[in-house]
Amino acid sequence: MNVQDLEVALRTRVDLAAHGDRLPPVRQLMREYKVGQAAVQEILGRMARQGLLQLQVGRGTFVHKPGQGRGSPLAGARVLVLSARVQSERSHQVARRVQEQLGAAGARCVQLVYERLEEALEVLRLSTRFDACVLQSYFDAIPLGLLSFLRERCGAVVVDGARVTGVDLDAVASDWRGALDMAIEQVVDAGHRRIALLAWPGAVQPLEGLRHHFVSLRRALRRQDREMPLIELGRIPKPQEGAPELVEDAFARVWEDKASRPTALLALGLGPSVLALSETIDRHRLHIPRDLSVVVLSHIDVADEINSRFDAVGSRSADAAHALVAQVRDRLEFPAKDPGTVYLANHYRKAGTLRAPSGASK
Repeated sequence: MNVQDLEVALRTRVDLAAHGDRLPPVRQLMREYKVGQAAVQEILGRMARQGLLQLQVGRGTFVHKPGQGRGSPLAGARVLVLSARVQSERSHQVARRVQEQLGAAGARCVQLVYERLEEALEVLRLSTRFDACVLQSYFDAIPLGLLSFLRERCGAVVVDGARVTGVDLDAVASDWRGALDMAIEQVVDAGHRRIALLAWPGAVQPLEGLRHHFVSLRRALRRQDREMPLIELGRIPKPQEGAPELVEDAFARVWEDKASRPTALLALGLGPSVLALSETIDRHRLHIPRDLSVVVLSHIDVADEINSRFDAVGSRSADAAHALVAQVRDRLEFPAKDPGTVYLANHYRKAGTLRAPSGASK
């Protein structure tokens, strides 16, 4: 096939396609039309300059017909919600709300909950192509092989959580650093100097980044390590696990030195373990907030993460579901737009567990 015939064939292909459709990769077009790479790229580039295509490195070539108007981009869309079986209550709430909102917008939505990733991929290989996928993960790393597979089988991939770095993906995530800033501002304004952070261990984001941010805040506030200690649990609790022994051990390390005991405690992402924290504080016969002010960094509309006893700061699962649906809708409508992460707004929920430390000047 000569260059002129190739251009006619590609333009006809684009004319018959719908706005947002993705063309096959260049190598597939080379095999299909039995032409060289340079010829394909030259014609695609010319059509892109004419506004007929949108080219995005790493994502593909998309048909651009913004005036084609087909109603809501979610209407009739096939959307997969892919979730590991081991999930937090917050993840369950988000998945349920996402499916409700997608269904209300006319999308056809199915959730696949897997025990072993290999089995999930085997099922998906036998399935039809999806227009979009919402990928949920706990604090496990997301394999790059899974992302590559989903990109081949789904027109759009949106991740629930910012757990992948260096990859051009759409994502929705809690702003844990912003939540920590808000909590620190509250306890410092209340007059506290000795502020401890009870945090989860682990090298994954956002856990590691948040611990580093706490250390940076300590430095900015010109506090000594003993004035703002960072105490880690022995391991990351499993979803729905109270892990009272982990909480008791960590709290004992916070409280062992009478001379430097904190007057305020920030507890990061304890999930169901927040109940164990409450019980541990009671066993130590501490009055909240007279003896110790407590603020939990959590998803503030998930009951088992906040315990109604404590002040809490963080995002809301309802906002996460809304943002995920919006990301899917925008990606389907504008497939060549730059990928990005939406960070959710933080809110402070008061329960009366923060006050000025005993002996503080009025």
